[in-house]
Amino acid sequence: MKKYSIFHAPFMSFYSGDFYRDVGVNWSGTGFGFLFLLLLLCAIPKAVRLQFSLLNFSEHSAPALVTQVPEIKIANGEASSPAEQPYTIRVPGSGKPLAIVDTTGATASLEGSEAFLLIRKTDMVVKRNSRDTRIVSLKDIEKFTLNQDGINAALGLVRRYGVLLFSVLALLGAFIFRIAQVLLYGALGLGMAGLLGAAVPYGTLLRLSVMAVTPVIIVTTAAGAAGLSLPHPWLLGFAAAMGFLLLGIRSVSGRQQPAAPIIDDQYTAGPQGD
Repeated sequence: MKKYSIFHAPFMSFYSGDFYRDVGVNWSGTGFGFLFLLLLLCAIPKAVRLQFSLLNFSEHSAPALVTQVPEIKIANGEASSPAEQPYTIRVPGSGKPLAIVDTTGATASLEGSEAFLLIRKTDMVVKRNSRDTRIVSLKDIEKFTLNQDGINAALGLVRRYGVLLFSVLALLGAFIFRIAQVLLYGALGLGMAGLLGAAVPYGTLLRLSVMAVTPVIIVTTAAGAAGLSLPHPWLLGFAAAMGFLLLGIRSVSGRQQPAAPIIDDQYTAGPQGD
């Protein structure tokens, strides 16, 4: 049987029964280390796209937005601003209202407005969508000042560390999710192996499941990098993974046992008389 390494996995996991057989028979462990490495490599294109998007926002959209923000002070749970109110912050380019500052009480709600935020004297009204509006009280804030210098400083930190922090959190989240998925697929693999009349250990099924989700991860990453939208991605991913897992189980259960050594009769018959 030909030996394969993890470097073959991104290619041969798409089609090779021999590869799945080698993974099931000769590899050891759960395969979670390979899974983490794969997710790490696939996270790089996402991090690059996020970095470009963040730079584009900070260089073009952010300055036009930040210059509209008036100074807002909150002291002992009450907001105030020197700006003439009601004051509207608008989306750069489109002019659509984004937020309203009115601590005078003249603007009671966001009804009829496209803005998603209203800052009042003692609370904030946040409109998440047309049917979900929430009120956030300011009573627990003793002292806070929002101004353009503070926003620019925060944007600088986001430009410097935001992509790294987001990428690490996204990677850990994806790794936890995929581990749970592999554990489930391994359990499903026990049922599939039983239907085939094959006795495949759960540890082997975990390795096979890791390889079965490898093509799914690669294809979805490539599609995302190309800006393509796959129809019903979760359903297609599950069906594809089950197909690859079935290929792995059939390959492992159908492996040939080594033939018994042939021993010449002259070595087993014992001493011969004259």
